[in-house]
Amino acid sequence: MTDNRYRHSNSNSYSYERKYYYRYKRSKLPALFLTFMLACSLFLTGCGSSGEIAGHKIPFVSELISTLAGDSLDDHEADRDAGSDHADKDKDQDKGKDKKKDTGRPDYGLADPEGYLYLQLDKKERIIYDQILEACFGFGKEIALDSRDEEQIERIYYYVIADHPDIFWTEGYKLSKMSLAGKVISISFTPKLSMSEEEAGDWKKTIENKVKKFLKKAGTRTSDYGRIKYAFDYIVLHTDYEAGAEHNQNICSVFGKGKSVCQGYSAALQYLLQRQGIQAVTVNGEIKENGSSHAWNYVQADGKWYQIDVTWGDPAFSEGSSTAKIPKDLVVYTHFCVTDGQISKTHKLNSIFPMPACKASADNYYVHEKQYFKEKNDTRLGNAIKKALKRNKNWVSLRYADQKLYKSELKRLIDNHKIFDVMHKAGVGRNVNSISYIDSSSSLTLIVIWN
Repeated sequence: MTDNRYRHSNSNSYSYERKYYYRYKRSKLPALFLTFMLACSLFLTGCGSSGEIAGHKIPFVSELISTLAGDSLDDHEADRDAGSDHADKDKDQDKGKDKKKDTGRPDYGLADPEGYLYLQLDKKERIIYDQILEACFGFGKEIALDSRDEEQIERIYYYVIADHPDIFWTEGYKLSKMSLAGKVISISFTPKLSMSEEEAGDWKKTIENKVKKFLKKAGTRTSDYGRIKYAFDYIVLHTDYEAGAEHNQNICSVFGKGKSVCQGYSAALQYLLQRQGIQAVTVNGEIKENGSSHAWNYVQADGKWYQIDVTWGDPAFSEGSSTAKIPKDLVVYTHFCVTDGQISKTHKLNSIFPMPACKASADNYYVHEKQYFKEKNDTRLGNAIKKALKRNKNWVSLRYADQKLYKSELKRLIDNHKIFDVMHKAGVGRNVNSISYIDSSSSLTLIVIWN
């Protein structure tokens, strides 16, 4: 109740102040006399600042005179909102502020301070976004929001979480409402915490140690494709899927324990990409085959957007039939930088986020690696096998343009054993006379493994 009265009193005071300026401007003769008397008083007392009379603000003499000269009230309010020229110069001369602080936003050390979803908001919504950020980094601190719309608050909260996988210590939030005469006049936001600030600090150190090692090796990759692929491979090869770990879905589980589920896989990939300057977002939906909930990513490469599912990069999630003895270094690229049309065959997006269209194919794994086939081509197939051998791999992954070609090549290469001729010409030893494979008709892919 104390806070209610305080806010209500402020409202009345502000309203009265606007009327005071207005009356002062309309009646200039009494005002000139008042100004003269006030100036004399200030001169005699040595005061040069504004003050209060009976609780009401008295402006600077210079401000008073400029008002009489015809300056509008709106001009003064604009000056107060924007700040004075002196304040701007002070900001420019403040060498201790970094780029983020110069924009007026606090620096929380986030991998991507201006996430994709933040940039989709209007000016007022960005203020709420930043207030929620402040609350998340306040570890239990209650923050009053510039919104009384609970649906808007919920949406923006999820924008914050989807933009920032490095906020891993929250698991929802609570709202506190203040009402006056049955009407909500303010809402305060407090995140629900899954760990203390001290625990979060320890996890940050653990994660940073892992990520620094990753970045040191990733630094040699200069293209967006190379950086995305290296992060994708790293997550797949350093993480085991932990079924039933629904409460363990964040970057801590991947970088700290090496075990997670889809949300953790996606968050970790997003974080590694953001640390390399690549924009990425985690989204949620379901797998069409069984309706189970699932998480994956949107990523931007070379100015184009793609969808990418790093969890399905694990061979354990391979579709279709398999005779394979899985190599330890096998990574499945069926959902690496794919289009909306390709991923929609298996995934259904259930997102409140305004996500961009994904139509490009240049940074799709199979297109980029020249392992996408529109026709039979044993020369290109041989080159793909040579490239695998050069990388010390005993497997190659291929994709076909249509169902007819896919079935034809599966029959020719596998059923009729023509793959051995191509393998031997490419440099696979003549003593290798057995293969295993993973084939998927839905993604039109074939992974051939030689033993």
